[in-house]
Amino acid sequence: MEVYIVQSKASLIVSSIMMVIIGIFFIVDKDLALDIGFIVAGISLIIIGLVPMIQAKDMNLFCVLLIVLGIFLILIPSFFSDVAKVILGVVAILVGGLMAVNSYQAEEKNPRIIGLLVGILVIVAGVSILLNMDIAFQLFGGLMLVAGILNLMVLYSMR
Repeated sequence: MEVYIVQSKASLIVSSIMMVIIGIFFIVDKDLALDIGFIVAGISLIIIGLVPMIQAKDMNLFCVLLIVLGIFLILIPSFFSDVAKVILGVVAILVGGLMAVNSYQAEEKNPRIIGLLVGILVIVAGVSILLNMDIAFQLFGGLMLVAGILNLMVLYSMR
């Protein structure tokens, strides 16, 4: 059985525009981008928690926890940003290390070298995140911006 995910053209346009906006925020100010992201996530969690309780006209512990977490995300987004940066930095270092080590399993020389270089770049990105350097987030923002613009160009050409 195969599962196909179908998105409407409108949702693809909205997600592409959001990619462009997020990319710009990360290029300009990573802390602001992360704070805004956590505030939006907090609002989303509150809505996700409220809607089922309103529909069922019943209190639900899980929904209440979502609402409380949403409130915390809105009130102290910088705390969550700091925690997320540490987790992201550590995960990037671990993933980069695994990529570099696993690259030696490739039978051909070119994939081995590319895998090693990508692994090292991911490690460098992780270290730069832990050192609170903006370059990793600016690169991420640049990639998001380019991907969003390319998506919009493809969608425009599909008219």
